[in-house]
Amino acid sequence: MKTNKHKKFGKVILAGALVSTSILFSAQALANNELNQEEREKLLVEINEEGDDINHYETIEKLRNYIEDNVNDGSFASLHIDREEALTGTVVLSFTKELSPTIKDEIKALVEEPAKVSFRVVDYTEDELIEKQREINLAAFEETVFEAKGISVYHTSTDVINNRINIGISPFNAETAQVIYDYFDSNMIKVEEGQQVRTLMDVATEEAEATEEASDTSKEVTTISLDDAATDDKPGFFSKILNWLTQWFK
Repeated sequence: MKTNKHKKFGKVILAGALVSTSILFSAQALANNELNQEEREKLLVEINEEGDDINHYETIEKLRNYIEDNVNDGSFASLHIDREEALTGTVVLSFTKELSPTIKDEIKALVEEPAKVSFRVVDYTEDELIEKQREINLAAFEETVFEAKGISVYHTSTDVINNRINIGISPFNAETAQVIYDYFDSNMIKVEEGQQVRTLMDVATEEAEATEEASDTSKEVTTISLDDAATDDKPGFFSKILNWLTQWFK
């Protein structure tokens, strides 16, 4: 005969099973892009709370170890997670040359659901991009070679997804962009519009200066003529003195 305690324990197990099953089916819907943005975000929180590896850390570690041991010809370029098709993501492995079918099959065997893996061929390795970015930073920020041409370089970044170095400049137009392309003479770069970075301190300082300037321009200046000062008994003289002092100490 089952006691109340046993019945309660059974209900807890059943409830846990139902929750896990619900998350499992929801995760499949997430992978198939069947949920709206709010539902997707809520589900990702639930998946993380359940302890699932939504960023595929374990899978990525296996892939890195395999590539290090079996693809040691320098063709491995980079790795990133593509969440365009589904928030669960696809691990994208980039190489500078095509892998053999055998290597691809062995890599796929390391990947477990919900993780997926895809392969692509790119022009440059991540290390090559980073080295090029160092060269660009030296010319743009230390040697400031573009200042004389009236071009400000505001940022550079290594874009692993697009396999390029982004260079943000101002002013940005066809002519100024061509100056950058000609100088580096490289297909590794992409010139784009850049904007000067403003820190919170910069914003606070500008707001304080604007407030002070507005206060100065709005303050009414009261003057007292010599005639007023010479005639102590002139009506309103002391009122003007008091008003002037009041305005001064506001």
